[in-house]
Amino acid sequence: ALLSFTDVTWCTTTVPNILCIFWLSLKEIDFNACLSQMFSVDMMTGVESGVLILVALDRYVAICYPLCYATILTNPVITKAGLATFLRSVMLIIPFTFLTKCLPCCWGNFIPHIYCDHMSVAKVSCGNFKVNAIYGLMVALLIGVFDICCISVSYTMIFQAVMNLSSADARHKAFRTGTSHMCAIVITYVPLLSLFSLIVLEDTISQTTYTSSWPTFICYCLLP
Repeated sequence: ALLSFTDVTWCTTTVPNILCIFWLSLKEIDFNACLSQMFSVDMMTGVESGVLILVALDRYVAICYPLCYATILTNPVITKAGLATFLRSVMLIIPFTFLTKCLPCCWGNFIPHIYCDHMSVAKVSCGNFKVNAIYGLMVALLIGVFDICCISVSYTMIFQAVMNLSSADARHKAFRTGTSHMCAIVITYVPLLSLFSLIVLEDTISQTTYTSSWPTFICYCLLP
C-alpha cells in the first residue's frame, strides 16, 4: 500500500505537466511551481526508496522468522517505520528548495527535462551552485547507496536462509515470494539511476527533452 501510494503521488506530481508539454505545447511553468514540483518529485523518490527497504525487511521477517512475523511487524511498528521513512526524505530534500531559491537566475530559463529536477534548475543560475551539487551528491549517497546496500544485505540473508531449507517446494515458494519485490526494485532504480546519469552528464552529451525523458517514461509504463 505504501509503495502504491508513493507511485501514484509521484506520477500525479509530474504527469499533468508532461501532458501539457507534449499535447498542448505548454512549456512554461512558474518558478515557485517549479520549486514545488522539484521538492515533491525528489521527496517522493526518497520515500519510495525507503519503502523498498521496508518491503525488504518485511520479506526477510516473513521468510526467516515466519512464526514471529505477527509479533515483530505489528501495526505500530509499521506505522513508525513508515513515518520515519517519510521524515527522513522530507528533512533531506527541504534544503534543496532553499538552496535553489537563493540562487540568482540570469542565464536563461530553459530546462531540457520534462519536469523540474534539482540540478537542472540550479544550472540555470549564473551564481555558484557548487553547494547544491555537493549536497545533491551527499543526499544521493545517503538515500540511494545506503538503501541499495540495505536491500542487498537483506536479500543476501534471505537467499542464505532459503538455500538452507530442506524442502525444494519450500525453496520455490520462498523465491516466488520475493520475485515481485525484486521486479519493483529493478523498475524503480534502473530508470532513476539512468536519469541521474543523464543529469550528471548533461554538460558532456547533447540532450533534448525526449532523450532526457525516456527513463521517466519507462518507469511510468512499468509501474503497477
